Amino acid sequence: MARKVLKQACEQNNPQSVKQALLDWATIRWDKIPIHNLGHIASQLNETKARAELRKLDRVLYTVQLSL
Repeated sequence: MARKVLKQACEQNNPQSVKQALLDWATIRWDKIPIHNLGHIASQLNETKARAELRKLDRVLYTVQLSL
């Protein structure tokens, strides 16, 4: 279910929804590790490209918040 929600958020190009879906997925995936932000998810990944994409998403979200 979490992957389906993540896919839908990506298809809708909604960064905030993508972030929330990733956090929900990661909480299920790493249930023994507290996951509170995208950095926590990135720290669990071995894949450099995936970590880079999470950093990019974080920058997009931060930029949107600054412009509000």
